[in-house]
Amino acid sequence: MKIIKALLTQDEKIWLNLGLACKKARDVSLPTLKKEICEKYNDYVYIVNGLDNNLPESMFSSEANSDLKKHFIDLYNYPTSRLKELLISKRREHALTSCPYCGNPTIPDTLDHFIPKDKLAEYSIYPNNLVPQCRSCAPIKSNKYFSQENDLVMFAHPFYSTLLDNVIIEIISSLDEGKVTFQVKFSTRTDNVQEQRAIILHIISLKVKERILVYCDKEIKKWIRKLKNTNFNIEQVLHARYSEHDLHEARSNWEFVLYRSLLENDSVMQYLKSISPDEQQNQSDDRELITLNI
Repeated sequence: MKIIKALLTQDEKIWLNLGLACKKARDVSLPTLKKEICEKYNDYVYIVNGLDNNLPESMFSSEANSDLKKHFIDLYNYPTSRLKELLISKRREHALTSCPYCGNPTIPDTLDHFIPKDKLAEYSIYPNNLVPQCRSCAPIKSNKYFSQENDLVMFAHPFYSTLLDNVIIEIISSLDEGKVTFQVKFSTRTDNVQEQRAIILHIISLKVKERILVYCDKEIKKWIRKLKNTNFNIEQVLHARYSEHDLHEARSNWEFVLYRSLLENDSVMQYLKSISPDEQQNQSDDRELITLNI
């Protein structure tokens, strides 16, 4: 969970031109909408920065444009070769090691339309509306945007909102009757009540707390299995993994926060250090290797 302004681009007109230049776009007269779409692009930052702003009416809601909505969305769904290259680059060449929406320590490999393309199709190929996201967040966020119940936008935009940078995740590990258990707490430095509500809604909407607890449970079981199979210094290994992360990730990367919690809890570390294999499992196999004909 962090703001990633470095991924902001100013090449939206290049993307739009590439999309509108293809034959299928020309066949249905999409290029005639270029001026109107560019005007909508100018409104984007205002829309996504408003915590209590529901989405405006789409330009494709008008009778004149309604039949073109699907065709414009298809510029994303079935991109031309050049636009496809840009989309692949956006999806892969971001250097992120955790999901900016939730802190999941996995490389995001899918793109989220922050403003759902079904709601405002004009932002279907707007590059700053396409945010790298983990595959766990994707089906949860889906095409949601605004909560009528809370009168708030449900998610903070990782490219524009500083709210995510203010979130600090704390994982508290405990040893309870020979079992490692976890609690998750969230805190923020902002004293603005509306911003606090927006952060809470973002965390609840993406089920971040529940997902962190599942992650912690899987991780601790993984390390216990490894310790039962192989002799190694668990403290050194966790320190090495912990030190791989930069300080920015100390606030919200689940792996960083979990390993710090384990390392700082003496009783948990003593328990992990006490686990050892009953007998050496990884005895070497001296049989000759046979090359397979593949």
